[in-house]
Amino acid sequence: MTTDVRPGGANGPRPGGRRLRGFLARRLPITTWLPVYHGTWFRGDAVAALTVIGLLLPEAMAYAQLAGAPPKAGLYATLAGLILYAVFGTSRQTVCSPTSTAAIMTAAAVASVGPRSPAETMALVAGVALLTGAISLIAGAARLGFIASFLSRPVVTGYLCGLALIIIVRQMPKLLGVVVTADGGFFHQLWNDFKSLGSVSAWTLVISCVALALLFGLRRLLPRLPAALLALGVGILAAVAFRLGSHGVALVGTIPAALPTPRLPQLSLADVLQLAPGAAGIAVVVFAEALSGARTFATRHRYDIDADQELIALGVANLGAGVVGGIAVSGGITGSALNDASGARSQLSSLLAAAVMLLTLLVLTPVFRHLPQAVLGAIVVRAVWGLIDLRELRRYARVRPIDLVLALAALFAVLGLGVLPGLGAAVGLSLLVLIYRSSRPHAAVLGRVPGERTYTDLARHPENEQFPGLLIFRLDAQLFFANAGFAHDRLSALVTAAEPPPRVVLWDLEVTTDLDITSADMLRRTEQELRAGGTDLMFARVRDPVRDMFRRSGLLRLVGEDQLFLTVDDGVQHFLAQRDDGTD
Repeated sequence: MTTDVRPGGANGPRPGGRRLRGFLARRLPITTWLPVYHGTWFRGDAVAALTVIGLLLPEAMAYAQLAGAPPKAGLYATLAGLILYAVFGTSRQTVCSPTSTAAIMTAAAVASVGPRSPAETMALVAGVALLTGAISLIAGAARLGFIASFLSRPVVTGYLCGLALIIIVRQMPKLLGVVVTADGGFFHQLWNDFKSLGSVSAWTLVISCVALALLFGLRRLLPRLPAALLALGVGILAAVAFRLGSHGVALVGTIPAALPTPRLPQLSLADVLQLAPGAAGIAVVVFAEALSGARTFATRHRYDIDADQELIALGVANLGAGVVGGIAVSGGITGSALNDASGARSQLSSLLAAAVMLLTLLVLTPVFRHLPQAVLGAIVVRAVWGLIDLRELRRYARVRPIDLVLALAALFAVLGLGVLPGLGAAVGLSLLVLIYRSSRPHAAVLGRVPGERTYTDLARHPENEQFPGLLIFRLDAQLFFANAGFAHDRLSALVTAAEPPPRVVLWDLEVTTDLDITSADMLRRTEQELRAGGTDLMFARVRDPVRDMFRRSGLLRLVGEDQLFLTVDDGVQHFLAQRDDGTD
């Protein structure tokens, strides 16, 4: 008789069960925090939910119109984003909802397809959300979460600043109560706004000024109050009390009191192909926007973020938003920061906020038909105002002026080229900077720290000890094909300028963890040129993968195994011993 013994004892967990739980923990993070939810967290989560919904409700409608969709599209997207991110996201404080960045980029993507009817435009907007979700989901499954690192902070700062200026200029007709053609770029739109000043609606201008005063004033004086919601309420009361609609003030109009019906938008293959580049850009920016906030909250509250799972969560949330006819969503910094500041401890705050949004869709939407469009325009302007980060630009100018140049280049690329081409230019600029910096790393000549056996840069520590006839060289970056030529030229220049001429060059390869064939060929050429000039080449701190490449490329046979040293000091002692023996 045999006994079935499982790991963990007769009643222990099956291996398959452990794998399932591990999979659920990675792909459904709600299964990790919900079972261990502390009752003491509920008050903070509930207060945060009510506070955040006061911000999300008006902003969702405003961003929907910014994207070219009716207000209900923003409400539907918020409902889907809150629920789905709560299930799939790894951040406890991030709030997934429409954002100004995603909205204006959606409008640009839809505009690239050409003018359509309102129903067709709505299908295109939902299609952008679906494509954004699909791209994010695929990227997350392929573990491409590292892509956010390829957008440098100065470039992102400049891009977002330019984006904010574009959004503000596009909201000016709504704030002034004028009709302005929306075609053309930023400067054309700005000129059209300026020409329309003679036909400003006085009632609309008053409503805009009051709304802006509330939004900016309350943010400064009473930051915990839901300024956007108060401005919305004041706008509705004023519209009813003064019958603003009869005075030419544009109102939102009827929003159906109903839940969204899940369905796929009717898009042709040509539409999908035209929307795809814009959706890819939105996916990158949305991810970078959400991840920056998520990492901040995770550091503050001491938990971990999974970048790849964040891509999946944003992908699922955008798929959900697109299916219910909503606009693209992201982990908005403003809403998430407010959620954190209001005491949110888990994603239950998002689920509670979704419940309030659900109630709003069922009961409160008829109230919004009297809402002036100018109030929504003011809410958008206030929301994007923080993206114009002059303090950060001044910091770049003070700390590293070249980063200010990069930020301004990205800013003017967006203003001059448009939202999506500007994004392409910003990404290209980030990669160009990365390639340039990698191809021109710092190269140091080392000297021995007095009284020690360590070696540092002589340019920074001129008091270091030098050894006549020995040049210790270090490239402060991974040696690879893009900087191999630079390293060769830099070393050649140092050898030529050295007095007295070096008899030995000791190359410290500590930073290089692998070696490509271009770099190996460069080292072979360098060794041959130095030897022809009467100089020997030695290496220190050669890692095993690099040593293997030395062997395969024939460089090890050329240099000699005895010319590779474990430390820089070992190489220096070898040189000194040869010099004292007179063999050098």
